[in-house]
Amino acid sequence: MTFRVLIADGDPVVREGLLGVLANAGHAVRSVSDALGLRRGLAEDGAELVLASVELADAALASGTATVVLAGAGEVERAFAALGRGACDVLEKPCSRERALATVERAERVLRVERERARLANELERVAGAALIGRSPALRRVLEQVERVARTPRTTVLLRGETGVEKERVARAIHIRSARASAPFVVCRVAAADPAALEETLFGARAGQLAAAEGGTLYLDDVDHLPLAVQARLLRLLQDRTYRQNGAGEELRADVRLIAATGGKLEEQVGRGAFREDLFYRLNVLSLPVPALRERGDDVLELAHDALRRKAEACGRPVRAFTAAALAALAAHRWPGNLLELENVVERAVLFARAEIVDVSDLALRTASDSAPAGEFLPLGDRSLRALEEALIRRVLAEVGGNKSRAAELLGINRATLYNKLQALSLGA
Repeated sequence: MTFRVLIADGDPVVREGLLGVLANAGHAVRSVSDALGLRRGLAEDGAELVLASVELADAALASGTATVVLAGAGEVERAFAALGRGACDVLEKPCSRERALATVERAERVLRVERERARLANELERVAGAALIGRSPALRRVLEQVERVARTPRTTVLLRGETGVEKERVARAIHIRSARASAPFVVCRVAAADPAALEETLFGARAGQLAAAEGGTLYLDDVDHLPLAVQARLLRLLQDRTYRQNGAGEELRADVRLIAATGGKLEEQVGRGAFREDLFYRLNVLSLPVPALRERGDDVLELAHDALRRKAEACGRPVRAFTAAALAALAAHRWPGNLLELENVVERAVLFARAEIVDVSDLALRTASDSAPAGEFLPLGDRSLRALEEALIRRVLAEVGGNKSRAAELLGINRATLYNKLQALSLGA
């Protein structure tokens, strides 16, 4: 197997020596001397493997490219520290031909395993409903971050984004692409939980979610709703990797990656004293913004086609495509409710489309200023209380762009009750 290799080192002797050895072995090799050259080389050549000096290693790692760190005298300790940040090997300078080739062969085995893992991860994501669909630059940036953080299975991640951008799907993608993929992915919906029972939910001895996530990932949705008492216990977990179950005396070690998500501005809550500053910094090790749907360009159409296929199959309806006018309307809409709104719009279109092709009138896209007859949301056939309640919840969620807090307010219920109704009606949460 041959590679596109980029050598990045300030020493011309090291560069020329490695270039000759690797080129003679059949690899396509280029060398650069500084960080600017490294970034240009990665952008222009699409290198599969980088051999970088200690000084340039972090720039290589930031690109997500497989990286071997070149360590001179006195630099071995710093080079090995880079292994914890995602480097795949260390090669000490001066580099003999034999050791250089052996290191590249090891990198080959690592890359082969990584490619197979990525293939399996893509399949798992598809089966688990965690596939991140689209090709926009905004989504590519997310996918690059997902790949990077997946390689470090202990790193805490804070996902930020508007309601409805499916931060949980990003969290699942990180989990599935990591070494924790075979272990549990446990979801705690903080805003939907009873605050008084949340400590038991997380730290309970019998069915605590922290214990259930051992070896895997614990995903805390709406982490900004955590009560202060739970924040203190979570801080201890992140600091020491230990915790005490409710009613138990002994400290337990926790092998869990924590991924938290927020749709709000945690910094403002810290300023008001509603969220602990020390916990914020522990959670914010890697902050990953998840883009709004309006920032993802043509991904909207790809996502709409995917939703159409799934909804038609689930509903048993022979709906198979969109008209050109419908596609134009989907592309022009601002999607204040993001992916949740798109899913709801497509599902409604599938249910009420009068032909196999969805037309613009079937989409019923509305703006905040649109008005509608008071009873328009009512189902035409099924007049059961469950059907009426489901229709009302769908209508209100659509009107507020998927904002659950605002929807609960308009419905006259608290957010936890709304989450319970969404789950009971199989509308998702």
